[in-house]
Amino acid sequence: KRPVLVLDPKPLETEQADEPEAVFKREGFAIGVGLGSALFLGSGEQSYARTGGGSFSLRLGTSAGENLLWFVQLDAAAFGKKNSTSLLGLAAHYYFRERLWARGGISLANVVRPEDDGKNSTEGGLALVGGLGTDVYRRGIFAVDIEVGLSHARYENGSLSLALLQLMANWY
Repeated sequence: KRPVLVLDPKPLETEQADEPEAVFKREGFAIGVGLGSALFLGSGEQSYARTGGGSFSLRLGTSAGENLLWFVQLDAAAFGKKNSTSLLGLAAHYYFRERLWARGGISLANVVRPEDDGKNSTEGGLALVGGLGTDVYRRGIFAVDIEVGLSHARYENGSLSLALLQLMANWY
């Protein structure tokens, strides 16, 4: 007689099959980094700022629940060689849909521009900040979103509005 080979009809289980898929959840410490474009619209002494440029954002914060995040946020934008503005403040992000959120906050604002004598002029003010965004990719504690941010800063002799379109990488 010949030996008979019997195959088990059950598939072999591997360690990968036992691992659950990473579930997205916002909780604890949060950090975000973004890059994008900026549109400047100034009035008064800031009326020279009516152009486009680049932007950078950094956020550090915490989750205050499944749908609410608090951030200390730095937004910086520049155009030309020496023209820039920065906003440092506190903002809240609220997810009103699974992947759609709005943010709002208040920031200290700073604007830097070159003077005719070659030195830089710096002026400080206060800004209101808002925005809308959507998560386009989520996995585990990582999310990528596209957002539009708006701010309006008041200075002693003028104001500067700033619109940002950014791609953000976030870890929750």
